[in-house]
Amino acid sequence: MNRTQKCRALARAGVLLAVLALAPSAFAHAHLYPDEMPAGHGSLLQLAVPNEEENASTTQIVMTVPSGFELGSVASVPGWTATVSGNTVTWKGEIDGEELALLPFTGSAENEGDYTFKVSQTYSDGNVVEWAGNEDSDTPAPVMAVGAEHGAEAAHSDSSKTIAIIALVVGALGLLVGGAGLVAGRRSE
Repeated sequence: MNRTQKCRALARAGVLLAVLALAPSAFAHAHLYPDEMPAGHGSLLQLAVPNEEENASTTQIVMTVPSGFELGSVASVPGWTATVSGNTVTWKGEIDGEELALLPFTGSAENEGDYTFKVSQTYSDGNVVEWAGNEDSDTPAPVMAVGAEHGAEAAHSDSSKTIAIIALVVGALGLLVGGAGLVAGRRSE
């Protein structure tokens, strides 16, 4: 992965974190971010898994990488331990309430196509959710769309536009809050 791709991946990760901080209930199932990448290039990816049980914590997440997809490395996450065994990564830690686990890793695929990841989520009460269904099910599996490089560049362009729009919205909100604080400060003088 070249420097530009790493910067773009880190920018996407930052945007994802900002979006998740503003709307933690936006993800109602296990999801890969980004969910598309160019064939033949390594990418920084994140598995996002929400805690959906009101009275239990997520204690373990197991991701099975599909055939044809090459797992690179798994990044450390505070509060979580990761173990890699073949094409399976097991994370152990704890999230509860409306928290979301963001689990970064790198990977690549040489061939174009859709790659379906299977994710198993274990809760402290023993309940296990298998995120392995089709996209219309209650428990859809995360899918990575691997395409031609020129298509991926167009997607990067769209991502850049999205990042710019989000930055403008967050900046405008900051100006509004700052302006309100300034007005409130002047009134109290």
